[in-house]
Amino acid sequence: MRSIAKFYPQKGKDTVEEIVKKVQKSNLDGLTVTYEANGEAHYHSRHLPYSGFSLKELKKSLNKKHLELGLGAPFFFSDGVWENSPAKRAKIGFNDWPTTNWYRPLCPVYPGLFEDRLTLLLEAVEEIEPDFVGLDFFRFPLFWEELDEEMKLITCDCPDCPAKGGRTEVIYQYAIKVKEALASLPVMIHLVPFLEENTIKVTGQDPKLLANALDSLSPMLYSNLLKREDTYIYTTLEKLAVYKIWPSLEITKREINLLRSYDKVLYFYLG
Repeated sequence: MRSIAKFYPQKGKDTVEEIVKKVQKSNLDGLTVTYEANGEAHYHSRHLPYSGFSLKELKKSLNKKHLELGLGAPFFFSDGVWENSPAKRAKIGFNDWPTTNWYRPLCPVYPGLFEDRLTLLLEAVEEIEPDFVGLDFFRFPLFWEELDEEMKLITCDCPDCPAKGGRTEVIYQYAIKVKEALASLPVMIHLVPFLEENTIKVTGQDPKLLANALDSLSPMLYSNLLKREDTYIYTTLEKLAVYKIWPSLEITKREINLLRSYDKVLYFYLG
């Protein structure tokens, strides 16, 4: 079982060498890092300005130490697209998604947006050559991090949305296209950590369909964030036991006994 931590280069000023040492000191087997943040790319892109941090160099340095680099794909989330293309923002009725927090969701069915985001992902993969890809924000909008026990699901609801009643099929078909484009490269998807039927209809993330399209599922079981007991982690994983799972846990949960073995466990996050 390999332990992989999420990492955000934009949150610090560590050099590649310092990051690799931090990974080794933490007894991790690698990192997963998004290729895009704050409207900039962590590689030399034809579509975005360069952030100054090279994921290509980080990948080389990690692999020299037999460590992995996964590439996080923030698919329908982008500060740059949000700021520069307001029409592509997710909307509630005729209004933009409220900007009261960091969440800036894009409209998954805006014409051409999926193709643009896939083009950026493929460019990043070609340049960085990651060990795997993790699809994040690959869903219709839901700010699940703030859900409480009442589970009031707030999502986009444009009156003329072409995906009304068919969100799971939209996300499923997108997943098929991503996997076809990435061929043999392992592709997992981060799942909203609630499996109720209403939540699946809102996000479009049907585990059964996505398990058929992609290599693994990674439910984001951030129990501390959600103010749940550890039993929440076990019960959710049990519901998904028939699928190939790479659990996502908070890094403070590294000592938890997961009761079974997984190829990878992802942790949020290495600071």
